[in-house]
Amino acid sequence: MKTSAVVVTYNRLSLLKECVNGLKQQTDPLAHIIIINNASTDDTAVYLKELKKNDNKNQFIIYNSSKNLGGAAGFNQGMKVFVEKTDDDCVWIMDDDTIPHRTSHSALSSAADALDNKFGFLCSDVRWTNGAPVNTPKVAPEWHKQIDKNLVKVEQATFVSVLISRKNIFKYGYPISEFVIWGDDTEYTTRLSREEECYFVNDSVVTHKTATYLAGTTFANDDPNRISRYEYMYRNLMYIAKKYYTRKKVALQFSIGMYAGINVFLKAKTFRMKRLNAAILGSIKGIFFNPKIEFPVKRTK
Repeated sequence: MKTSAVVVTYNRLSLLKECVNGLKQQTDPLAHIIIINNASTDDTAVYLKELKKNDNKNQFIIYNSSKNLGGAAGFNQGMKVFVEKTDDDCVWIMDDDTIPHRTSHSALSSAADALDNKFGFLCSDVRWTNGAPVNTPKVAPEWHKQIDKNLVKVEQATFVSVLISRKNIFKYGYPISEFVIWGDDTEYTTRLSREEECYFVNDSVVTHKTATYLAGTTFANDDPNRISRYEYMYRNLMYIAKKYYTRKKVALQFSIGMYAGINVFLKAKTFRMKRLNAAILGSIKGIFFNPKIEFPVKRTK
C-alpha cells in the first residue's frame, strides 16, 4: 500500500520541522509528503523551498497558498493535491503539531491489511506531550467487533492522524472547505462511518504538541483570540445534526448552543459578551448553513 501524508501548516515552523522529520523516519516509508502552507508569514516558505531543493527522491509536494485557507480548506486542498498529483492508495492527514512516532504509519498500514483494505478511516492513538490521551475518537456501540485485531470501532475522529483511502475520497468526496475550522473532521469522519466501518488503531501512536492540554480547555477559559472559532464550531455542529441525525437531535443541538452561550456568559471571567455571541450566532447560522460536498473529477486517459 502506497501512502501520501498531508500536513497543513501555518506559522509553526519548529513544529512543522519536527513533524516532517517524524514522517521521513517512518519504518514503513511514505511515497509522498504533501505540505499545504497556509500563507505562513514566518520562514516556512524558505524552509519548504530548501526541503524541495534537496528532495532527491521527489517525495515532497509543496503547495504554497496565497492566503490562509483555514484548517478545513487546507485539508480539502491537501486531499485534492493527493488525488491530482499522486497515484497513491491512501492519504494520512494531520496538523503541523502532530508528531508521528516511527511506527505510526506501519501500524495503520498493518491494520488496513488486516481489514483487507475495507474501512472508512483509520485513526491513531493521540497523546499529549505528557502521555495523556487527547483528540479521543467517538467509540461505536459495537466497539469490540475487531478487538482481536487490536482495533476499536469508532464513529468520529479528528484530523490529527487519520488514514483514508483514495477510493473513499472518490466515493464520499472531500472535506467541506466552508467549515473553515472546527467540525470539518467530525463531519467528514461521520460521513465515512455512516457507510463504512472505521477503526481506532491502538498500535499507531502520535504526539499532539498543542500549546496546552486540550482536555483542560473550555469555552469559558479559552484564549480570547480563539473565541471566533466557537462560532464556526456551533454553526458546523448544527449542520452535522441536520445532515446526519433526526429533528430531535437538531433541536437538542440548538438547545446546547443556546445553553452554552448563557453558561459561558455567566462563568467566563473575560470577554463574556463575545463568547455569548459566538455560541448564539453560530447556532442560528447553522440552521441556514448548507454547503455542498465536492467530489474529485475522474481522470480521463
